Amino acid sequence: MAASLLPGSDDDYGYDLSLEDETLLAQLITDDDPNPTTASSREPATVASDLGIDTVTEEEFRLDDAPNDTTSFTPSGSAKAPLRSPRRRPNTKARTSPPSSPGHHVVAYPDLSKALSNRDGRSSSPKQPTAPPLDSGDDTRSPLVRFRSFPKRPFAVTDLTAGAWCELQYFYTLTRLPYGRRTRTAAMKQGTKVHQDLEDEVHTTVRVEIASKEDGFGLRIWNLIQGLRTLRETGMTRELEVWGLADGSVVNGVIDGLSYDNPDPEFEEQLSQGLGDSSQASITDYFPSKKSSRGKIPQIYLTDVKTRGSRKAPNSPALLRPAKVQLFLYQRFLSEMAADKLDYLRIFRRYGLDPDQQFSDSFIAQIGSLHDELFFDVESSADGDYVPPSSAAPETDVEFSRAQTTAPDLVKLSHTAQTLQVFPMDDRALDLYLGSTMEWWRADREPRGVQIEEAYKCRMCEFADSCTWRSAMDADRLQSLSYSSSWTRIVFQNLIQIPPRTHPAHRNNMAKSQKDAAIIEVARTLKDTPWCEEYEKMISGMMYNPVESILVEGRHKGRCLAREFNDLDHRQFTADEVADKKSEILGRMLGKVGAGTFIEAPLLVDYGCNVIFGKNCFANFNLTILDVSLVTIGDRVQFGPNVSIYCAGHDTSVLSRIKFVEYGLPITIEDDCWIGGNVTILPGVTIGRGTTVGSGAVVTKSLPPYVVAVGSPAKIIKRLQTVEEEMADPQNPYRDLPGNLPERD
Repeated sequence: MAASLLPGSDDDYGYDLSLEDETLLAQLITDDDPNPTTASSREPATVASDLGIDTVTEEEFRLDDAPNDTTSFTPSGSAKAPLRSPRRRPNTKARTSPPSSPGHHVVAYPDLSKALSNRDGRSSSPKQPTAPPLDSGDDTRSPLVRFRSFPKRPFAVTDLTAGAWCELQYFYTLTRLPYGRRTRTAAMKQGTKVHQDLEDEVHTTVRVEIASKEDGFGLRIWNLIQGLRTLRETGMTRELEVWGLADGSVVNGVIDGLSYDNPDPEFEEQLSQGLGDSSQASITDYFPSKKSSRGKIPQIYLTDVKTRGSRKAPNSPALLRPAKVQLFLYQRFLSEMAADKLDYLRIFRRYGLDPDQQFSDSFIAQIGSLHDELFFDVESSADGDYVPPSSAAPETDVEFSRAQTTAPDLVKLSHTAQTLQVFPMDDRALDLYLGSTMEWWRADREPRGVQIEEAYKCRMCEFADSCTWRSAMDADRLQSLSYSSSWTRIVFQNLIQIPPRTHPAHRNNMAKSQKDAAIIEVARTLKDTPWCEEYEKMISGMMYNPVESILVEGRHKGRCLAREFNDLDHRQFTADEVADKKSEILGRMLGKVGAGTFIEAPLLVDYGCNVIFGKNCFANFNLTILDVSLVTIGDRVQFGPNVSIYCAGHDTSVLSRIKFVEYGLPITIEDDCWIGGNVTILPGVTIGRGTTVGSGAVVTKSLPPYVVAVGSPAKIIKRLQTVEEEMADPQNPYRDLPGNLPERD
């Protein structure tokens, strides 16, 4: 059981007075009773989210309820003590209550009613202290300086994992809620009880009173040592506090569970075969060599326990991401502590502790009184002489070395629904995540909200109604809807302006009733168009006669050029010669072709002359274009195999077929799009810049820029970063590659 040194916890077994309550209580007792009996402290809480996982970690109410500054300490805490009969505990659902430890006396509480009634003649019901003023939104300091710099408390692991759920939600928590603490829910309180039951299987609690900050931190170190002893002797421990550094800042966390039980031996064997590196140092390299005679060295497996309302384990990466980051941090911190890489003096300085300050006599006496229960395994010198501390190894080093363990590249996420998930340690992923999350802590960038595919999180967020990120997403969504109904763009070097058009959905897929002068002007700039009255109707989207002789001749010419293109015998030419000949044929077949564009055969077109390709495009095999209206394709657009682009429209009216009339609507694919294999694009569609369309999709409506759309009909599942956002993202693997960005239109 971790030390209960954290005032302000409102959980069911932790220190249940907030910082302001403790201040008022201290004033009352000081005035009315000079020697009060210290109130009992209880273990700090753990948390279960409304989702059951990941919105906030279970350690939040163990560490996040610590004093807001490092100069405060609580007058009592809890020391870990082993159960009476230490032994390796088998995996079982049975849970036993811990026995009372020797010296655990009944606590007498002060008579607060008398204190309150006698204080300056005031009523026995004191006025609740008001919360401190919330942080101003105009504060330009970084979150790191505002909330996690001395004298305020250091980072908790919760602080670093919260961004994996939603950075903006956590920023709002810090700046909008009293003391920067989340509002507790019934599910969180239930998680507290679950964790208490699990902890009672391993530890019992002994009350210890402390007189200084140094006593308090000494008790935390003592609990760490006792936790390692419990792990060594029983093969399991819980609530082990660890420290580490992230981006130069001190971070504190509490590991739910450590054990020798391998959660997935087969997976670990596969992992060791695939990732094994004999040159890589192991934690055991830092331990004494006397372990060789004791057989196989046990490994420690880290566990984080999550409470869930559902009995099904979460499989969404968005749900698992915070828990994985949390476990990765624990594994790294524990490994560095075991390797004696942690600078404890730096930790002491961050907490404002004096490393040369002696523990108080009362603290030493209380710890010493536990000798029979807790020090039965301490090695004594043969002659009983006093051994000065300077000549003795630090107790933490002794316990790490005695454990003779390694921390493998395997961590476990356990759910109260009796399910578990095992993950391999990923140092690179952790480094990338920490680099990104520390950017907003340092105010190098603004905090980010969730992506559109994770918008379900907003339903559980208490800040949803006032969230600026959510409002911006809603506005962007509305803009994307209006984007499809009015479009004006510049086509390549010629600065040809395409006029507004009506989305086919607004016209019930009916043909237009009059010619479109602007589109006709664009068509006049194209090569070898079959110009006639019916062509002007066709290119404008009106009903037209497809068997008009000039149109028939135009289609015949397009097919002949396509046949010439497709029948080119590669065996007779070099690769460069093939590319040159294809480029020459495309120049005669299509309306416009930009430099560097390459299209694989076969290519099928209706006319060809109504197709405009930008620069540096690529189309794989079997691209089919029914270009009875303008088909405008921007720069650097790529097509997978078997893509079909259909401008041709056929009304559902039977008479339209009897009368043998058709109509067509233009299709536009803007710069930098990726169109997957077997995609079908229907009449009147515009696909915005940078958008990806997944394989097999049927695009029936226009898509905004920078999204991913899949399915039939195609639906947006994800938003993408713009080019500017990608260039500003240090984690983007492409931004530092050679090459210049194209100029924007």
